[in-house]
Amino acid sequence: MDLASYLKKESIPPGSRLSRFEWDGAHAEATIKLSLPPGSNGNAKWSLTFVLSEVLECSFHKPKTPPAGEEAVTITQEDPFLWDYGPWTALFANTPLPDPRDFLFEYLKLCAALRIAQPLRYLNHGEDLKAWESIVFSTAYLLLEAPSPLAAKVEELLTERKVFYTSLPVSTTDPTPPLVVVRLNECSVVCRKATVRT
Repeated sequence: MDLASYLKKESIPPGSRLSRFEWDGAHAEATIKLSLPPGSNGNAKWSLTFVLSEVLECSFHKPKTPPAGEEAVTITQEDPFLWDYGPWTALFANTPLPDPRDFLFEYLKLCAALRIAQPLRYLNHGEDLKAWESIVFSTAYLLLEAPSPLAAKVEELLTERKVFYTSLPVSTTDPTPPLVVVRLNECSVVCRKATVRT
């Protein structure tokens, strides 16, 4: 059964944990050990197995107990984790960046709020951040190449700082068929298809 359809009909109890994850580079299988309420009958399922097909990326985060109310398993097509696979934009600045360290702080804060891993990879920072500071004091420079939704948010930071810039598309394609992000506790998987083995 399709995972999205399953999650619309069934709920996975809070406290359920990822107990097994196997990935061969293209396909993955994951098992969630269900946290069943006290007094559950003997016929209750103790685990669920998910089959994830055409896996493009898999990321493990620091294991944590999900906050109260957070789902143990989610699936979505709207997630910053998918932005790397869609359209990209290059931002060229035409004026020096005032207070580069403040801009960098706000940029990193923005990326943290969006749960974007390794945000410095999008900046045109040369060898290191000291080199980046010298680049952004120029009158014309490539500031970053990033997924278009992130670039749009960076444009807001530039506008607040009264920096003139030009925005150019680098790529405009969206993946076909659409990708999904499946989050299983501390694991995030980008794939084309997710099903539940029932």
